[in-house]
Amino acid sequence: MYSPKISEELIPVVKLISTSSGKPMTYVVNTILSYSIYVFFLMLGPEANQVEKLQSLIQNKNQNTNKES
Repeated sequence: MYSPKISEELIPVVKLISTSSGKPMTYVVNTILSYSIYVFFLMLGPEANQVEKLQSLIQNKNQNTNKES
């Protein structure tokens, strides 16, 4: 599986969010990235059913991540 490197300048911000929320850094990064992708697709103006599929995917992923933490 692909494991991208996070820019060094973002690490302190992610760590601060992680520490203050009590969530692991991976959870924070996944949540931010998931919602950013969702907003990106909204800005592109995809068909409604594509937005619903993406939203469902994000919700399922977040539910699975919450179970792990």
